[in-house]
Amino acid sequence: MKYLFSTALIFFVLFMFGCNTSPALNKESAFEIKSVSTENPVIGVSFININNQRQKEFNYFKELSDIMGLPSLCLDADGSAEKQKEQIEQMIEQKVKCIICFTYDDDLFSVIEKAKNQGIAIIRYDAACGFLPADYVISINYEDIGRMQGQWLLENIPEGNILILSGSPADIVAAMLHDSALAVIGKRINNGKYKILADKSVNNWDPSFVNEIFSEIPNIRKVNAVLAPNDGIAYEVVNELKKLGLNGKVLVSGMDGILDNCRNIVSGDQDMTIIKDWNDRVKTALTVSKMIINGNQNEIKTDGVINYNSVRIPVIYVPGVIIRKGNISEFITRKWYTKEELGL
Repeated sequence: MKYLFSTALIFFVLFMFGCNTSPALNKESAFEIKSVSTENPVIGVSFININNQRQKEFNYFKELSDIMGLPSLCLDADGSAEKQKEQIEQMIEQKVKCIICFTYDDDLFSVIEKAKNQGIAIIRYDAACGFLPADYVISINYEDIGRMQGQWLLENIPEGNILILSGSPADIVAAMLHDSALAVIGKRINNGKYKILADKSVNNWDPSFVNEIFSEIPNIRKVNAVLAPNDGIAYEVVNELKKLGLNGKVLVSGMDGILDNCRNIVSGDQDMTIIKDWNDRVKTALTVSKMIINGNQNEIKTDGVINYNSVRIPVIYVPGVIIRKGNISEFITRKWYTKEELGL
């Protein structure tokens, strides 16, 4: 997992609330679409890139917008901030009523401000680093994800030796996941039911550091569970456990739903992952867009605000979903992977 987060995201921690689950709509998608346009779009969908699962997510925007009766202009910028600016200018020229924007930073400030000044509503989608003058942010509550990981540990390991890993020490998301998980399991640490073998950060979220961490823990063979923050790190944890003959005997957490990790869940080498499902995000974004266009903004339910200095932007959090071997078919239902890809 690689995130480009600015320090502005720190303010996430000030306003964390619960959120309602949005049921996913599961439709077949043609996964080769690069851009989709209509003559009279009412919604613009702008993606900085469509790498990996983003391709399916991007295509689902067009698919679901058609189902919802929202003609859309969906454009991928191929990783170029300048190209994304030009594409948003195109959306302004076509007089869309709402722009859903997935970008990593604040390079788009001027063109987004121009759109706002022309009465176009702006939804900041997924990434929330850097300030953009959006009307709403649709994102993930990483404190909730951390709490889910902590609760998973409580429910599956009554007592034992725990290895805690977190992401880059420079990344606020890593801190949010780590601290919220520890808040859940803290009582068992304090009463001695959980013995922490080590609590280590993984620089730059780089899984190659996992080998070094394992080598520095003298009693690593006594580990009962590894709280890994994401699937990239979890995958290397499993590889290290295999070297010790402990794979399948030690519970390992994760996040992101990476295919190789899902196969490890099927084989029993990883116990769980948490997905941030693009089906739910897309449906939430389009539902909010439709409510804005129809003048029903007062009916939009938010989960708090994100503070960018003096600017407060309403946020809607899309909940994560825990996937274990018992519900691995969720990936098939949600159109992430096929049965064959999962090795079922």
